[in-house]
Amino acid sequence: MKNIYLLAFTLLMSVSVSFGQSRVYAPELQYPENGAVDQMPEVELNWNAVTGGGMVIQYEVQISTDEAFTNPVEFPLTEVTALDAPGLMFGAVYYWRVRAHDGDEVSDWSETWSFSVLNVVDVYSPADGSEVNPEVDIMWRPVTGVDFYEIMVDTSYSWTQVFPGFATAIKATFVVDANNYGGVGEDGLIFYYDGEWKIAESGTTKDLLGVYFVDADNGWAVGKTGTVVHYDGTSWTSVDVGATKDLNAVYFADANNGWVVGKSGVIYYYNGTEWTQQDAGTTKDFNAVWAISSTDVWAAGKSGTIAHYDGSVWTSDTPGSKDFMSLWFNSATDGWAVGKSGRVAHYDGTEWTEETTGISKVFYGVAFNGTEGYIVGQTGTMLQYDGSSWKKVTSGTNSDIYGIWFAEGTGFLGGKYGAAYTYSGGGFDSPYKKIYKVDGSLTSLNLTNLFFGSTYYYKVRMGHSNDTCVWGAPVSFRVQRSPELKSPSNGTSNIALKILLSWYEFEGIHRYNVQISDNADFTGAYTYSSDSTSYMLSGMGFGKQYYWHVKALQATDESDWSETWSFTTVNSVNLVAPADGTTDVNTCPLLEWEAIPGVSEYEVWFDVDENFTNPLSKIESNPTSQCQSQLEKGTDYYWKVRAIVALDTSDWSPVWKFTTESGTGIDEMVSISSVSVYPNPSNGSFTVQTNSLVNDVISIQVVDITGKIIYTEPVSLTIGKNSFDINLSGLSSGYYQVNLRKGNSVITKKLMIK
Repeated sequence: MKNIYLLAFTLLMSVSVSFGQSRVYAPELQYPENGAVDQMPEVELNWNAVTGGGMVIQYEVQISTDEAFTNPVEFPLTEVTALDAPGLMFGAVYYWRVRAHDGDEVSDWSETWSFSVLNVVDVYSPADGSEVNPEVDIMWRPVTGVDFYEIMVDTSYSWTQVFPGFATAIKATFVVDANNYGGVGEDGLIFYYDGEWKIAESGTTKDLLGVYFVDADNGWAVGKTGTVVHYDGTSWTSVDVGATKDLNAVYFADANNGWVVGKSGVIYYYNGTEWTQQDAGTTKDFNAVWAISSTDVWAAGKSGTIAHYDGSVWTSDTPGSKDFMSLWFNSATDGWAVGKSGRVAHYDGTEWTEETTGISKVFYGVAFNGTEGYIVGQTGTMLQYDGSSWKKVTSGTNSDIYGIWFAEGTGFLGGKYGAAYTYSGGGFDSPYKKIYKVDGSLTSLNLTNLFFGSTYYYKVRMGHSNDTCVWGAPVSFRVQRSPELKSPSNGTSNIALKILLSWYEFEGIHRYNVQISDNADFTGAYTYSSDSTSYMLSGMGFGKQYYWHVKALQATDESDWSETWSFTTVNSVNLVAPADGTTDVNTCPLLEWEAIPGVSEYEVWFDVDENFTNPLSKIESNPTSQCQSQLEKGTDYYWKVRAIVALDTSDWSPVWKFTTESGTGIDEMVSISSVSVYPNPSNGSFTVQTNSLVNDVISIQVVDITGKIIYTEPVSLTIGKNSFDINLSGLSSGYYQVNLRKGNSVITKKLMIK
């Protein structure tokens, strides 16, 4: 049966050939995979080889921008199974296919596969909102098949950073017009811009959480524990509305109709004369309020709660699932609520519908400038509404943004650490705008001499001879305002009179000014220059507090002074040995204390009286003092030390006491005048001779100038003359000490080795 099937298959193949069917199969495509995205503008097309009847198989490749291949690009026949397709259009979708040629035989076309070419450069550093040094590298992922990259850099984009002059958190903002805007914040902060930045006296130290201006002469701010303050065009005064819970937001339909809302669902209404409480039917916290008119008011807050007032009663609902933090209405039929977990809800005049943004950050504020909308939130998150959808854009900061407001085309936002930005429209139009063009083989651009404290925006695009892609989304970074101090830590005490001040590296900076003062105002301060990230400071006084800060200098700008740190210099010497209270000390001790860098001399007082009525005084240049004569045995001695620099002296150290050894010392055993070492100088062999008054055992030691014992040997004394021969041949030339020791008692003679 197997032979019959084989014969049938052979006959079938013979018939197929006889009817002129192709002997070569269509190739199978390999990559780019069908539907692949973000391919390079120079892509490698790859397929599997096929076999045929001839010796050489060639391949015909077509690529087209339409699936019908109405006007394809055709490549010369090739014997290899891959080829490069350069110069592709950015963002375009391409279709491609391959067929095989075996002499006169041609296969069917392969399947048609498609791929799309990337259209933006993948920029990864500096990260959006990051803080950088005044020298930074803009870096992007490499793209094959491009001839160049263009990088546009500017200090202006949709939002431009401003500096009101404080680091207090801004909790809410307001805009009256282009020349009057500002905000409120922690610790009773109220600030505004009227041509220059000013801080107003709010009359409270409570955190202010909401603000609204009816007009330039009528403003309201609310905050913690029921705080309400009113601006009458001249000053802010406190108003008692009867609230004790935190008030989070305020809004007025007109001068005679206003509402404040807050914790536990509290709502207070102002009728132009007095405030009264209203009931919204919920105890959920309200974080935002908006009055379209006196009979169309909305409040939003905890757990997705939204309440509405129709001029008579409040009704509440929960169209959301997370806390709402802010409201904005463009009209009675176009309202927005934003909140936690990136939630956005829209009101179309009939119902609220929650939308998805794909961002999980907390949204603290929403505001519109005509049809253009902005959402701001946690870690500098910003979304822009283009009339149809919300898209993430750069804000210029990675600090939390709590408040945003628009009026008459002017926008102002503020947040953590006093971060503040004004709306500037399209951006990339300042006098500082630059466009850099670099070769397509590069993947970075080095920027130097950036302005300290400024926010920069950049975007990148690429191109080749056939096409240039769109600009990528703008990315922002902020240049550090000043150096960051490192050592000594702020508030450190007992600093030596010679100390290395240091700060962290500030890339791109090669010169710094260091300012030192004995007062926090830096009145009469000394300024020093350094070309490194440290400065060795000397010549300070004892027990004084010093203040210091650093600024960076470059060709086009100088930074702010860094944070000011202080330290206090040492004012006492630390004694080391003999330790306080030590007994059985030899009768010729070495006094030791800790050295103080920057100190040239020390004064030592030594006495048997703890009041130092008749002290022995010595000046030492090193932190030690060796006795010059034997002390009394079994006696208490007191000592103290102070440091001296020029005409300045430190306080005395604490007074320490030691007690000398009692009993028979070597000086009572041996006649000191009889001790001799000879020959001296010596070649290493010498004799130690002495007369003894007793029979006893002592040690003979040889010590080098560093104090290292290089020879020790116990010897027996007998009454009368004693001689001991010592051979230390090979000993290095120099000066040595020969000690006769009994316990802590010692007699010393000098020895010179030639």
